[in-house]
Amino acid sequence: MNILKVLDIDSVTIRFGGLEAIRDVSFAVDEGELLAIIGPNGAGKTTIFNAMTGIYRPTQGNILFKGQLINGLKPNQLVLKGIARTFQNIRLFSALTVLENVMVGWQCRSREGLWGALAGGKRVAVNRVEAINQCREYIEMVGLADLMEELATNLPYGKQRLLEIARALATGCNLLLLDEPAAGMNALEREELISLIRHISKNLRKTIILIEHDINLVMNISERIVVLDHGEKIAEGTPGEIRTNQKVIEAYLGSEDPLEQEVV
Repeated sequence: MNILKVLDIDSVTIRFGGLEAIRDVSFAVDEGELLAIIGPNGAGKTTIFNAMTGIYRPTQGNILFKGQLINGLKPNQLVLKGIARTFQNIRLFSALTVLENVMVGWQCRSREGLWGALAGGKRVAVNRVEAINQCREYIEMVGLADLMEELATNLPYGKQRLLEIARALATGCNLLLLDEPAAGMNALEREELISLIRHISKNLRKTIILIEHDINLVMNISERIVVLDHGEKIAEGTPGEIRTNQKVIEAYLGSEDPLEQEVV
């Protein structure tokens, strides 16, 4: 059976002036896969995410989504193609409610348009009701059902991260990029996050790429791991393979058991 390659990072280099943030990095992600990208601070993890989502354009190399070259496409164009993300530094509309924030995600794929919105009509009304109901389902999925009318700014930090996930899902994405989703969460919240990510992967059948400093979380849920260090890929493999890889151990400061603890 042929497995569709959803994302292909092909010899990507990203330079900022004389600084190489990413150097000749290559890896691919299969449809339905849950892949993690790990590495010490400054390894280039968020930089490669920004390239995948149109914030940065590769200096060299190519990025393909479902076989199509996406170098140079803008973030809004990539959302329409089916790529959505959360951010290391939370980016919510703080003055909007939980439901309204998720509705912003849904609006990215709405075909209502300006004239449709102005004209109104039965079809527009029905579509909006369906959209609200679907957004409510995403909110319930991430455990925020009792906070739908709460302003985003009033949510605890961990719940704001869950809201970002719900908003990303509302775009109708095929590929979901999660940038440090467990940051700021306590132990119970992290366990709930693991269950949520597994649900999104297996039940919603989303392809997921995860950046995360919580190594226990990564080892618990990832099917495959890519390791970056100083902008280069130093390892790729299953959690078991990564745990015993000497280059990875050295990248994490030579700790006796570096992949059994949280990397900060």
